[in-house]
Amino acid sequence: MFSYNIKMESPSNIYKYNLDILRNLDENQTIYYYENQIFVDDRYLGNYRAGNNIIKIIEIIKLSFIHYFNLLKMGLFNDLEKKNEVLEFLRESITGLKNLMISYKNLEKEGEEMALQSLKIDLIKILIDFNDESSNKFRRYSSETDDSDSDSDSENCLRSMLKTTQEHLQMNEHNIIVNTIYVAKNKVVGTLLSIINYIFDMANF
Repeated sequence: MFSYNIKMESPSNIYKYNLDILRNLDENQTIYYYENQIFVDDRYLGNYRAGNNIIKIIEIIKLSFIHYFNLLKMGLFNDLEKKNEVLEFLRESITGLKNLMISYKNLEKEGEEMALQSLKIDLIKILIDFNDESSNKFRRYSSETDDSDSDSDSENCLRSMLKTTQEHLQMNEHNIIVNTIYVAKNKVVGTLLSIINYIFDMANF
């Protein structure tokens, strides 16, 4: 995996640190933030302490992700192999986001889970848009170099990776609709049961 030889205080290194934390998360781990960094939450009673605001967590994750996406857009990675490494780094970050969603689901935090689901779809769409926008550039690059076979293999790898990501997006869009309907149905049923119980209690008062 790629790396930068820069000090911890560098904003770029903070972004990489945040995504490293995210992509290495297990399904039973959650995170908290301090200033603009996220950390694995191994604190005692961590759910009841500071640093759990889901809006701030999403902001930090998205900012870190977009930082590396912008590096790709600006063409700071000159070869396809490096582009593939960065894209894989971003994909692994999305996988970590999925594990974080599972953690919130296990903790029965539906609001946080749904918010992260929305973020996940946004980040996947960013990668797909990048693939659509840059595919012609990759083809031109391959035709202008002597080692066209090698570049073509890298391009095909990249396109295959993002095609798989797009398929996952379509599945996730379906799942989020199903989950939204399920949550809404449960809330409606719960409200009706509360009303019925209230009427029954009043009738027997």
